[in-house]
Amino acid sequence: MFLHDLRYAARGLRRNPGLVIIVVLSLGLGIGVNITLFNLFNLVVLEKPTAFQPERLIRIEPGNGNRISYLNYRDMRSNNAFADLALRMETVMSGREDAVVEKITTLQVSGNYFRLLGAKTMLGRTFDTEESVPERDPRVAVIDWEFWQHKLGADPSVLGRVIHLNDRPVTVIGVLPRSFRSGMGALMPEVYLPLSPATSPFLEDRGRPAFEMIARLAPGASREQAQAAFTLHGESSRNGVSGGEP
Repeated sequence: MFLHDLRYAARGLRRNPGLVIIVVLSLGLGIGVNITLFNLFNLVVLEKPTAFQPERLIRIEPGNGNRISYLNYRDMRSNNAFADLALRMETVMSGREDAVVEKITTLQVSGNYFRLLGAKTMLGRTFDTEESVPERDPRVAVIDWEFWQHKLGADPSVLGRVIHLNDRPVTVIGVLPRSFRSGMGALMPEVYLPLSPATSPFLEDRGRPAFEMIARLAPGASREQAQAAFTLHGESSRNGVSGGEP
């Protein structure tokens, strides 16, 4: 397994040949919200996401360590400056295959995450928005190409295979292409999971800002319009947005 970890590290280093320290100055809004275009964010994480029209993607930084709660995210999805908004949260889980237990890097995402990116699978499919609603306790997974190759033996019949994460069975429904990049920099997610109260028990806690939020600008909308729309939204829901860690 150590060799597998080295392969993942090498893969990250190939994509990130140097260490760069960059200070990105962005506008501070009335509720402490900064909106960073992905083309600026890339300068920090040194990796472009695999996405349709990546120049229309932005990362929203609402304070609280640049994270947001699930309930605040759900409220903000009505903001018409954005075509869509999605959540993600990196976690490390214990993976079990037969009697072997190892650490698996996962990215928990809202059900619309891959749709927002415009990302496609190499095998199978991504999450269906209805099946991945957190309240339904979804138990499906999309896996990275490297994970499929090196930890599942490039199993051609991997779709429908059950893997165990934190002793919780999930069914593989898709494999991402080798070229897919999550835009998470040095972090290389091996398994993508839809949000679930079983793995994120704080979903109903508005004061728990645990997630990163990314968005796609609505057609014709500019970054400045998005900032203005967020300012207005924040003034009407200031307490919910700016709540700190418990």
